[in-house]
Amino acid sequence: MTGFSKPYVVFFEDLGRGPEYIREGYLPEELGGTIPNVGDFVLYPGVPQHADRGDAAAYTVYEVLKRYFQPQSSEKYGARIHLVVQSRPGRQDEIEILVRS
Repeated sequence: MTGFSKPYVVFFEDLGRGPEYIREGYLPEELGGTIPNVGDFVLYPGVPQHADRGDAAAYTVYEVLKRYFQPQSSEKYGARIHLVVQSRPGRQDEIEILVRS
């Protein structure tokens, strides 16, 4: 498998018209070496510029609703794992997790 591309995890969100790409994607090692499962939460790795980092609502949390696996189609394009997520602002009861990320 020398020369093959790495798998890539791509985020989609269903906003009522079916899953749409939301310009979020990661290598598995950027997600702790694992692929999130349905029911897992993924924290967006930042907050908007000038946001209060002590405000839980400044953080985005993605909940994984579905997973689709697309096998590698060529040496150029590695396998894709499509996650359908629902985004929401962080909650105050999650603040310790959010600010330490």
